Formats: sequence, C-alpha cells, structure tokens
Amino acid sequence: MKKKRKIFKGLIVCFLIIVPIISYRFWIYNSYQSHCDDNEILEQNLKVLGNTTTVTINKKEYNGDYLKQGNLKIPNQFKDYFLSNESLTEVTYTIPKKSLLSFGSLLSEVDNLKSISNLCVNCEKDIDRIIKENNLKTDVDVLNYIKDYKCTKNTFFTGIRKMKENFIISNYIELHIMSSYSKLVYITGDYNGYMYSSVQNNDNGQLLKYYVVLENNGKNYYINLVTRDNYSEQQMYDLISYVVIE
Repeated sequence: MKKKRKIFKGLIVCFLIIVPIISYRFWIYNSYQSHCDDNEILEQNLKVLGNTTTVTINKKEYNGDYLKQGNLKIPNQFKDYFLSNESLTEVTYTIPKKSLLSFGSLLSEVDNLKSISNLCVNCEKDIDRIIKENNLKTDVDVLNYIKDYKCTKNTFFTGIRKMKENFIISNYIELHIMSSYSKLVYITGDYNGYMYSSVQNNDNGQLLKYYVVLENNGKNYYINLVTRDNYSEQQMYDLISYVVIE
C-alpha cells in the first residue's frame, strides 16, 4: 500500500513538473514563430545582402553651394529640384513625376534591431545578448551578422534560445532590409557606411534608386535619390565624396 502511495505521489510530482514545462514550451513556440524558410519577402531581402561589393571614397573639396539639413551638407547638384518637405530630421526636394531627393538623420541598424523587442515579450535580454556576443556596433556589423546568420524555421523541439533568435532575426530582416533594391555597396574611406542601389525598367522608362547611409561619431545620416534622369553610381560616389558632416 505504501509503495502504491509513493508511486502515486511520484506521478503527481512528475505531473506538476512536466505540465508547466510543456505549457511553457507551447507558449514560447506560439509566441516566437519565425518567418524563416517560408517567407518570400524574407528570401528576397536576403538576396540583397548576398549581392555586395566594397568601394573606397575619400573626401574632396566642392566649389559650389551646399544643401543642408542639421549637421549634414550635400553639394547642390539639384538646382532644378524644389523644396517639398522639411522636418527636424530630414528634408525633401522633388521634380514632380521625375525625381526625389531626401536626406537627413536616421536611427542606426543597432537601434532597429533593438526595436524588435516591441514585437515580442521578454526578448530585450536576448537582443542585448545577440548584440554583445557578436560585437555589433555599426550598421555594417549588423548587416554582416544578418547575412551570415543561419535562420531556420522554428519547430516545437527547437531550443528556446535559438527559437527566440530566429524570431528576432527574421522580423528584423523583413522590416529593415530593403528588398526593393538589388545591390548593396559597403563604403570605406573617410566615411564608413553603405549604399543600396537598383535600376528598374517599366512603361515609364528607367528608374534609378540610391539609398546611402553614412556613419559619423555614433550618428547615422542618409541620402535618398530616386530619379528618371541618367545618374550613374560613379556620380553618386562623387556626391558622397563632397558630403560634409559637421
């Protein structure tokens, strides 16, 4: 009889231990579903990171007028554009139905990675761990880490740490990697940063798109140019060489 009671008590103890563990794992699994391996947007975004080159750009003197927003100054090679919008962080110039130029300051990719904590419960420490363990200090650090990360679809048996990482990274890729561009160029030299670019052809002709991010003293600045004019990558590199960040 005593033996049966011990067995019964043992079963109850096992039940009280196992059920909460399984329940917690179910909660984690349902809360941290990753988009890896089953998301076309994710796949397209990763293709952008897989098509990279590096260019060295050094500063040059510009003998002309500048356009300015905050601490960022770019050469005024866009005299046909008119001011269409201005805020505390950016300014926009346009030629209607033809071109758009905007520039200003923006959050770093490290901050964007941290913002994924808004999508999950109690994952701030996991994001901080990812940043610390992989020494992610700059945008380029983050982009290289994302490119090399082995993102997999979560299953019920995936380890909890890996499950959270897959959730964090897949959401970051989907939200913050620019899939509308086809190429990524890392910029080294007097400024460090990168440039997304693409050439799109449609019924209205050719559309050129450049999105430049420059890092300086812990702050990020961007230049966004979308135009139907013939504006080459080399012209964009020349523009960057004339940039002044005060």
